[in-house]
Amino acid sequence: MRVRAGLLAAAVAALIAVVVVVLVITLQSPALHARADTAPAVPVGGTYVPSLANRPSAKWTKTTAELFGKQVAATPGTLSVAGSDPPTIVVSYVQPGHSYVMAADAATGQARWTKPTEITGVEGCDFSQLGELMCYSPRLQAPNPDPTGVDVSMVRRHDGSIAKAFSLAGNGKVTESAVGDGFVFTFSGPTASTYVSVSSTGATHWSTTGVGGKEERMAYSPITDLVAIRLDAKTSTVLSQRRNGRIFTASNEGAPGYGGDDDIALNAFGFSVNEPSGLGVYDRDARRVGSVAGAANLVASDLHSGSALSGATTCPRVPFVEMDYSGRGQLMGEVGVADATNGKVLWQNSRSGFPLDMTCVGTYAVTTGMRSLTDTRLVITNYDLESGRQESTYEFPTVGVIAAGFDAEGNATYASAVEGSEKAIAAASYNLGTGTQQWQMTLSDVYWSPTLGNSFWSTTAGFFYVGTNSSLVRLAGA
Repeated sequence: MRVRAGLLAAAVAALIAVVVVVLVITLQSPALHARADTAPAVPVGGTYVPSLANRPSAKWTKTTAELFGKQVAATPGTLSVAGSDPPTIVVSYVQPGHSYVMAADAATGQARWTKPTEITGVEGCDFSQLGELMCYSPRLQAPNPDPTGVDVSMVRRHDGSIAKAFSLAGNGKVTESAVGDGFVFTFSGPTASTYVSVSSTGATHWSTTGVGGKEERMAYSPITDLVAIRLDAKTSTVLSQRRNGRIFTASNEGAPGYGGDDDIALNAFGFSVNEPSGLGVYDRDARRVGSVAGAANLVASDLHSGSALSGATTCPRVPFVEMDYSGRGQLMGEVGVADATNGKVLWQNSRSGFPLDMTCVGTYAVTTGMRSLTDTRLVITNYDLESGRQESTYEFPTVGVIAAGFDAEGNATYASAVEGSEKAIAAASYNLGTGTQQWQMTLSDVYWSPTLGNSFWSTTAGFFYVGTNSSLVRLAGA
């Protein structure tokens, strides 16, 4: 029975909304781990962050006037962190009729450019995998309420000058994701959504169309260079950036299980597909190499950009979940891991409760779930990725929790909304091996609301947030 869309909408909606809007992940080089089967070493999944074993503290604070100059700051506006790579933070300041972009040094907060760059209508900025800075502005034409395209500006990081500008046509709300040497822009309209992949020079790689009215659901693997896109509730597709074309389309129609959101998942060797007979395992060229019989739903799909736990796309294993729904709120979940090269099940454990997702986090398989359909406290269980041995478990009082990343010491940092407040977040760090809480803190007046979008957590450059519309604060571990 498909209960995820109906019974879990409230539990998952807040998590995904916060992840997509707030969390911007730029992958660092993951650690290499030797394969026991003598296959080449591959990066094990997850995004490493600077060690956060200690409670973060404020490293510096910069006012809007210090970042943009007193003349710009004299007019009220909205300050937002637009993007980040390890050495640089990109900040935008939007005023009526004007948008300014500035870069700051992540270590000191000092402005990198002599003056801010003015870009009309800038909605966001991002770094490509090659470190190139891009800012985009939805193109509006009255009386149309939705954008009819997007104007793209490639910005030189050393001085803020415009290296290249180009435009893309499209209808609907615009979102983007860094993919390979460029970006994928999504135009979400009421009846159709269009995905367009472009290089940093403006050359179009490919485009594909899905059902409209859906949020962006996309994943990219930097290992295989494959892109997975959820086109609608039943169909997803995998595309090759290198070959500039579609190599596989899967339908979840008729597949067992309780959800249709996660029918394709990327990994370090290819991808996996939820099929009527179980879980199909494919290599990067769409050749079927194995299957997991009876696996009802793969939940480590990463089918949304900026996923909290992005390790699935670089994982040498295939985490999966199989649910047995007996009615009257009774659930039993099977979680397991298969080899991504042949589909062989390496381990599988029975557990009570309702797992929502499972993915790689370094050498761990991390399951996020609920106690039951009526007890929605979020329970996080960590398994050893190779053996399936349960390492630790802990819970949160709210389902609005995201994971910001983990450090090389095996500590995972989480954040959650504070009940009754749209301007505060709670954060905590736990050791994945022991479940011990390392620290916790509450940050007030940070405008956590996804509608404002001016709070930010960078998993590669440290912990950042915008305290108010007049200052930028960096927090980092001691």
